[in-house]
Amino acid sequence: MVLLGIDCKRVVELAPFAHRLSALATDPEQAAELLPVLVREMEDRYDLIKARQGISPGTPDELIT
Repeated sequence: MVLLGIDCKRVVELAPFAHRLSALATDPEQAAELLPVLVREMEDRYDLIKARQGISPGTPDELIT
């Protein structure tokens, strides 16, 4: 399992957990680099779920009921 964090308050919030995180963005620039990776992972997982439900790739979300 990979656990990622974004804490742009200079690690004030996530300091107690930093040692457990695989990556920790501590400023807006790092967060901006990390977010597209997370969005891609989320989209890949949605595609996998759709495939397992028999929904064709590329089917717009608004057509899925």
